[in-house]
Amino acid sequence: PPELAWTNPLDNAVIEVDNVNGISLSFDQLIQAGSGTIGLYNALDDSLVESFDVNTEQGSASGVMNFGKGGDSVQLTPGSDLIGNTDYYVLVGATAITDPSGNAFAGINDPTAFNFKAVDLPPELTGTSPSDNGVIEVDNVNDISLYFDQRIQAGSGTIGLYNALDNSLVESFDVNTGQGSASGVMSLFYGSVYFTPGGDLIANMDYYVLVDGTAITDPSGNAFAGIDDPTVFNFQTY
Repeated sequence: PPELAWTNPLDNAVIEVDNVNGISLSFDQLIQAGSGTIGLYNALDDSLVESFDVNTEQGSASGVMNFGKGGDSVQLTPGSDLIGNTDYYVLVGATAITDPSGNAFAGINDPTAFNFKAVDLPPELTGTSPSDNGVIEVDNVNDISLYFDQRIQAGSGTIGLYNALDNSLVESFDVNTGQGSASGVMSLFYGSVYFTPGGDLIANMDYYVLVDGTAITDPSGNAFAGIDDPTVFNFQTY
């Protein structure tokens, strides 16, 4: 019979609520739907959050489930956002998952076997392009980017590009309109911000980016702390 190889999130892990696109179970061999359900539960009171029918692949709260492309995993996407600072667990019916020969996975009936905590924290910066203290060719500055650890959206305020020689503002980008003050543009996509200056940058010049503390939030409204230090995201052109 199939054996559970690993889960996402990992058992006892902590996960940001805005990153729960897919709760998954991966097995040691090819699997298929048997009969029954997979359930997601709130550990606070053991209440059922959503039940997923393995045959219809539909959740009881408008979520969906699917068998992975490799044929050895199951992915669950809840129909609504999880609650921050809340513990959850997953149970699997003993007939829900089988291998192609019909041998059934034993299931999960212990709430401690696959459990995790959902948290709702402000976005954190995970990377930039160019990299901090990086060097970039002026003709390649199509997108200056900031990458975050979760889904983001526009708050209020601006993102500014500055010339480090005299700390002058090169261009300010309004996060709501996506427009730059010098005809540049910016956009947000999932966990990233992209902006393109309206004019060419100067070769052999240092630049830095500052972000208002209200400019970027997660879907729950938790704001990214911003960048107010010119050394956090700076780069040089050539």
